[in-house]
Amino acid sequence: MPLIAAAHPYDDSDSTSSHDSTPDRKDASGSSEADEGYFASHGITAGPKDDFNSLFNRLAIREGWSKTQRKKRRHEAIVGEVDAIYGADITKLEKWQELCRDVKIEPVPGSITKCKKVCEYMQGKVDLC
Repeated sequence: MPLIAAAHPYDDSDSTSSHDSTPDRKDASGSSEADEGYFASHGITAGPKDDFNSLFNRLAIREGWSKTQRKKRRHEAIVGEVDAIYGADITKLEKWQELCRDVKIEPVPGSITKCKKVCEYMQGKVDLC
């Protein structure tokens, strides 16, 4: 299962969700933000069916990480991928709301504090914050 279900950069499913029609996030050079994430920076290229776990496992095997190293690196990978998708600036309400929409939180909270509370709750369900 992808880290972030709705608009996850590795998900090419044919979902009918209206959020799935959002165009890929591109920077000024025309490359998508997902191309600059943790896995890309480690030379791991995502295929159309790859999810977070498959990419992480491929990298861990290639690097020969122990279980202890995998645990530490998994957190780094999550932070790196979330930062690549949403940005590292945690003071932007619109980015928190985008995250909430992507994990199917409705109604979308109207403040950063409320978004963070939902995120803290979701962290027990999906490790993304």
